Formats: sequence, C-alpha cells, structure tokens
Amino acid sequence: FIEDNVLREDEKGFNQMVLYGRDVTVEDIIGNAKRYPMMAEKQVIIVKEAQDLSRTIEQLTGYAENPQPSTVLVFNYKYKKLDKRKKLHKAISKNGVIYENKRLYD
Repeated sequence: FIEDNVLREDEKGFNQMVLYGRDVTVEDIIGNAKRYPMMAEKQVIIVKEAQDLSRTIEQLTGYAENPQPSTVLVFNYKYKKLDKRKKLHKAISKNGVIYENKRLYD
C-alpha cells in the first residue's frame, strides 16, 4: 500500500527505494534515510525481509531516536517480528509507528 500510494509516479524514480535485508547493511539504510528527497516532499525507503538484519538492526536506534522528517522508512518482517524488549522497539514506538499485521484465518 505504501509503495503504491505515498508518492506519485513521477516522484518514485528518485525518491522510492526497495531494499532487501539480505543485500543491504544498516549503514546503507541509515545513509539513504538521512538524505533529502529530490523534487518531492517525502522519500520512501522499504526494507523487505528485514529479519535478515537481526544481528545488526540495533544500530538503527540512533536514527530511530532522531529520524529525518521527510523520510518514510518501512521495515517488513517475514515470519518474525521486532523484539519488543529492545531499545530500538521503544525508540520507534516513541517517534514512529509499529504496525503488526496478523494473518486472517477462515
């Protein structure tokens, strides 16, 4: 939904990135999230399969405590979820939104 509706088609080329947890580092995510959008109000960064970053995801705490207001940063976990006991979860809850979508059963 976010991928299709936050930015217009002409803004997506420069301001929307889809990254995969297995192929990217936390430093790359932070670097992309701190840059400013080009010819748009917002930029969207979607990290799919973020559970592959589980060993280094805590390095995002500093960014989560002071996020870039023009960046929409989304982490998609597949079959797992962010540990609620960690400092990162608390920082995201304070400065952002944590949304858990549970599978609907018949």
